[in-house]
Amino acid sequence: MAEVDRHERIFGVGVHRRSRRLGGASGDRAAEELERRIRRSSDYFLEEFAVFCCLKERGLQVMLYPGSFDTLYEIAEGRHEGAPKELRDLIVVSLQLRGR
Repeated sequence: MAEVDRHERIFGVGVHRRSRRLGGASGDRAAEELERRIRRSSDYFLEEFAVFCCLKERGLQVMLYPGSFDTLYEIAEGRHEGAPKELRDLIVVSLQLRGR
């Protein structure tokens, strides 16, 4: 679980620091808002990974993902030994859609 916490911090800080607006908060309030956003997005991805595991258990071998999801690719490539076997065995295909 420490590995998950470490990765969610790295991911969350990177994503949410790019968002310059933290609801107009500054100082401690900005730090609390950043922490809340990191936790919320991390929870979302953990839930998404759980769904992927359930789908893999039901026999779906390939996951089509709209866009890119580096952490999911890293897991499927075997770079995170502690990840669930269902995710490590998953075939991930990224869909890159272009608008007209």
